[in-house]
Amino acid sequence: MGDIGVDGLADGAAKALLLAFDQLLTAGWGVDSPRGEHGTRLITSGIPLPHLNGVFTESRDPDVDEVAEFAHRMTASAVPWSIQVRGEPAPELVEVAARFGLTHRMRLPLMTMPATPVALTSGDHSIRTVDGKDHEIYRDSLAAGFEAPVDIMATLAQPEILDMPGATAYLVEADGEPVSTGFGILVGDHVGVFNVSTPPRHRRRGYGRAATEVVMRDGFAAGARVAFLQASSDGQPLYELLGFRVVETWTYFEHG
Repeated sequence: MGDIGVDGLADGAAKALLLAFDQLLTAGWGVDSPRGEHGTRLITSGIPLPHLNGVFTESRDPDVDEVAEFAHRMTASAVPWSIQVRGEPAPELVEVAARFGLTHRMRLPLMTMPATPVALTSGDHSIRTVDGKDHEIYRDSLAAGFEAPVDIMATLAQPEILDMPGATAYLVEADGEPVSTGFGILVGDHVGVFNVSTPPRHRRRGYGRAATEVVMRDGFAAGARVAFLQASSDGQPLYELLGFRVVETWTYFEHG
């Protein structure tokens, strides 16, 4: 992987992330992600978080008119939405975002890690995979970890998503109690790391690390050559400790 370079890693991870969104939309909601001829996509998850709905592109130089066309289609949406840009946005894209009232910027780093042997950290916990029949406990664990309403997290814990091909959900447990969650999606030769969440009272005990490690281990064992994720500011130091590196920062324009 050393000959790919940062730009190659970023391009591969960007494509894989949007394909993962496509898979989740198809499995969870039975809908496709409309795509323009220049690569712009319309993603509507229904989850009331702006960076999970809106206009997305894997291009470093998106077509401004196509972005504006897709943004217009989002104006009737009942959920918060955004326009996503890889890296720093061109002035023309800033103007398009402002035209739709999207004046607030949120930035999320895109991080990758080439395949490497992963030894799970030992501790007072166990890790198990879960599937559709476990959707309620997984839903409740996500809600506790993300400190979010249960009905919102139910969208990410649908049986159809937990049972989708190429995806694996995990629960980390201590003394029989869920203490962290994880979710991996295989996309070609990439594995996406999602839904790593730990309730506040269980944080800083290595549970989130355990959830991340098991997604990586199983993804690499299944043939993935690169792991990727988008990190929150709280999670980034952990991922850097595990060997992930920022290859690109995405900008999301949201309503101010």
